[in-house]
Amino acid sequence: MLTGLHTVVPLQLSPDDGSGYLSQAGDWVAAAGPGPSADCAITIAARESAGLSNRAHDVNVLILERSFGRLDIHPGKPAAPGGGLDPSLVGEVQTEGMRNAASIHCSLTAWSLETAIWATEVTATAVRGAGVTEPVLLTISRNGDHLQPNV
Repeated sequence: MLTGLHTVVPLQLSPDDGSGYLSQAGDWVAAAGPGPSADCAITIAARESAGLSNRAHDVNVLILERSFGRLDIHPGKPAAPGGGLDPSLVGEVQTEGMRNAASIHCSLTAWSLETAIWATEVTATAVRGAGVTEPVLLTISRNGDHLQPNV
């Protein structure tokens, strides 16, 4: 069972926002339901020079815009990644100097590798759209241990 996904995103190498693709993929994500929604935690780590901590609200707004109603953010609820996912890659060679800058509690229409990848792409375009041009580490995982896998 997939519990999460770590991705190092080189934002400086991909200037395209991918809106057309995200819209088409969003239709596919919607088709993955109906079913119980999947509670998720998205964590964004970056170097201090990226200035991400000052842009967290902008990132949330852009995630909502670029997910075309297929991803809901739950402000005020803690993001508690579920068990089974290896600890963050912060501190590895590619992520040296990165620190967790934002944690987002959200829900998807379903939980699968495909929806996790799509949510990661949505988050990457939102971070880029907020003006970050340095690499970031994105982690998406099931939120909490109590959730059942979608079948």
